[in-house]
Amino acid sequence: MAPVHQNVTGATETEARACPRADIALTLCRACGFVFNKAFNPQLLRYSPGYENSQTCSSVFMNYLNSLVADLARRYELSGKRVVEVGCGQGTFLKRLQEVSGCTAVGFDPSYNFDGDAGHSCTFVESIYDPAHPDSSGDVVCARHVVEHLSQPVELIRDIRQALPDGSSAACMETPRLEWILEHRAFWDVFYEHCSYFTMPALAALFTNHGFTVTNHRKTFVDQYQWIEARPSTGSGPGASGESASDALARELRAFADAWTNWRQEWHQRLRALARRGSCVVWGAGAKGVTFLNDVEAGVDTVQAVVDVNPRKQGRFVAGTGQPIIRPDQVRGIGARTVVVMNANYLEEIRDCLRREDCDCSVLVLERPSEELN
Repeated sequence: MAPVHQNVTGATETEARACPRADIALTLCRACGFVFNKAFNPQLLRYSPGYENSQTCSSVFMNYLNSLVADLARRYELSGKRVVEVGCGQGTFLKRLQEVSGCTAVGFDPSYNFDGDAGHSCTFVESIYDPAHPDSSGDVVCARHVVEHLSQPVELIRDIRQALPDGSSAACMETPRLEWILEHRAFWDVFYEHCSYFTMPALAALFTNHGFTVTNHRKTFVDQYQWIEARPSTGSGPGASGESASDALARELRAFADAWTNWRQEWHQRLRALARRGSCVVWGAGAKGVTFLNDVEAGVDTVQAVVDVNPRKQGRFVAGTGQPIIRPDQVRGIGARTVVVMNANYLEEIRDCLRREDCDCSVLVLERPSEELN
């Protein structure tokens, strides 16, 4: 069973280890190619100000976010226009977009924290998105990394379509690519908070079947994510992705599931071997790191700590396994011999940080467990 929340830390090791857990049962709808967790129970989730999934402490991620903001501001000429973000988190993307483009910005999120909220002219609504809300409509409505958290994603698409006027308005959405997860055997990217998974054809069909025409659809963030843009339309799309495509996806999912046990055993043994050489730490207390540690049942005797650059996570403890979350400048002090990196996109940033802290550690990237990088 997996922790229900990967992005809620514990104040103590005991609290973190006692976190709620639930099952994951990935299931394929052959009619449309949609993959979902059949065992998901939305009542178990609590998105509140204690929920912390920000990636903005990383310069790599902020460079990506800034490029996304600049592209949207340029192509949609947002100056003086209205942008609404569904599931805005702490509003980093929306604030940056408002600053760069001069747009009017409104964000919806029940986990938004108004503490220290100053220095911008954005409006934030501390609730889920509601198309009946007077601030729900805009020239552009965005939803980044929201749809994968919804057990009924079609409802979000319908809500956005209801709020958007016909004409020049647009919807934008970003979510993980299921293709990347399957191709890379990224078992650590399957977790309870994400109850819905989309291939690129499945996401496009979700829009075209519910009142949109897709105008832009591409891979982003080194192919891990997909970004889609669509405009309201009166027609409908092609419907299901086709039997042959669903059959191929079913085979990939079966191979993915079959490989999980071997992967888990290999990493369990590998971490124990690394721990015998000296202290081993994981870099990244986000969803990937939490899922990895719980999947391989790595306690503090195997992985001593988890490193994270987010100050709101530091000093707290990882859900399920209870490792302390430490600052990068603490890695050397605990005598770490090995650092396991959760996401290869951040590899060079992490290596630079280790060099600045004068940490002589071996570095392993989760995507390449057999490759050691010194």
